[in-house]
Amino acid sequence: MMRFLRWGLISLLCSSCTLQPQMIVEKQEAVPDEIIVEIVNESYETDKNFIEIEGVLKESFVQGSDNQWYVYHDVDGNRTTAGPNFMDYRCSLDSDNLILYGHSSRTSQILFTPLMQYLDEEFARSHPELVLHFQGESRVYQLFSVFLFSVNQSSDNDWMQTDFQKEFLFQQALSRLRKRSLYSFEESDVSQLLTLVTCNTQNHDERLIVMASRNRQ
Repeated sequence: MMRFLRWGLISLLCSSCTLQPQMIVEKQEAVPDEIIVEIVNESYETDKNFIEIEGVLKESFVQGSDNQWYVYHDVDGNRTTAGPNFMDYRCSLDSDNLILYGHSSRTSQILFTPLMQYLDEEFARSHPELVLHFQGESRVYQLFSVFLFSVNQSSDNDWMQTDFQKEFLFQQALSRLRKRSLYSFEESDVSQLLTLVTCNTQNHDERLIVMASRNRQ
């Protein structure tokens, strides 16, 4: 059962580069490129939970009781083409890894689409700081690892873990995640990870993973 739940997270597959909630996907349905992804309802409290990258994006997010509802529903419960950004339901402020999911699009700059710029090394190095505002706290993170993940992979899913139970398991995961990065970053004493996940707008079978770390005080 745990294996299927884990792959349910990976299987937020793209339809016109938006996340899709199937638990097990056997066939992707093509969606015409000309479909314009509608902007989600932004009436919820954007001043409380949001992610900010100066000069890149400032996006609010929600958190539900699962990782499927907000893929295709807005905060009022209405069906929508692209729901709001949302935090993994398993996460709390004390989690080892805080994971945020967001839609991207080939036709507009909605939600997490600007993250695609992190595939350019020069851009990534000039925008290394991410600020998370969550549950009344503001935390600063530094870019840690940037890579593409294929939904057809069956291993190396450390980025999907929210808690590692043991410190040595967390350290082992950090080492593997560093090695996966497209670019190398200065090593530091990491206390927590922040992971942003969106579709690769150039390849429906891939996810862009942008990870940042918070260092121990």
